[in-house]
Amino acid sequence: MMSCLGEFGPVMAAEGGTAFRVMTEEELAGARLGQYADGPYMNPSDYGKKFVWGSKEQAEGWKAVLEEGRDVPHVITEIPTKNPLSTYKVFDHGSRPSGPAYLVPFEDLGPATPIR
Repeated sequence: MMSCLGEFGPVMAAEGGTAFRVMTEEELAGARLGQYADGPYMNPSDYGKKFVWGSKEQAEGWKAVLEEGRDVPHVITEIPTKNPLSTYKVFDHGSRPSGPAYLVPFEDLGPATPIR
């Protein structure tokens, strides 16, 4: 796991962005500390990065997709990013949920805060 603690002080928050990520409680344990790891479904070319959403509403839509027919609950989190989301690679998920996801390197992600 890579950590990005200490990189997200007041200046970084002002210059960076805000992202939303849907994750399991297991992932949240490390993400709260700014520690991220590659998931089992990541393409090897995307290792060292996480997909995030630009709005809470988009994250809610993705959460519904992930939980459809599954017993594993997910949590929506808010994460500060080192740069504005517009500076990262965009992945279009199409109509479900609507809107793009952004591929952000671990080192550009701050600690995750659950939105309850």
